[in-house]
Amino acid sequence: MKISIDSINTTDDFYRTSYFSDFSALQRSLGAVGQVQSVRLEKRADGGLRVISGFRRIWAARQLGWTTLEAEVISVPASKQFRLFRQTLFENLALRSFNWVEKAFVVRRLKNQFRVTEDEIVGNWFTALQIGQNRKWLDWLLPIPGYEYDVQRAIAEDAL
Repeated sequence: MKISIDSINTTDDFYRTSYFSDFSALQRSLGAVGQVQSVRLEKRADGGLRVISGFRRIWAARQLGWTTLEAEVISVPASKQFRLFRQTLFENLALRSFNWVEKAFVVRRLKNQFRVTEDEIVGNWFTALQIGQNRKWLDWLLPIPGYEYDVQRAIAEDAL
């Protein structure tokens, strides 16, 4: 179904995995061939639309001046939200590498939002995120989402 881009809440980053990533190639692709894959949205109880997957497609489409996008809209019980986050994460990991800021936000979400234990994060999730299985990485990553924007950008660009 076609959805107005303005009706999509991109400030709600519950499922978001993209931070400081370059979407210029995606923007060129959208401009050249159009939208190939629908964005996936969660219809919230308050009627709002939360992005499950497609943040980068939405941003690229906005830059192109598009007003609508093809979308799959689903209602999600709280018990299924972690499964959707996991699907979105692995979909993105299959397509691109994550910068350190993206890895930090994923780790923070796993720990704080989905209550995954630190042992499970280090033992299971670090491998998927291409992080060594050393607990010191956890101590380094967890504070990054609280850093100032410019510091996060520098970390994402390996300029710090």
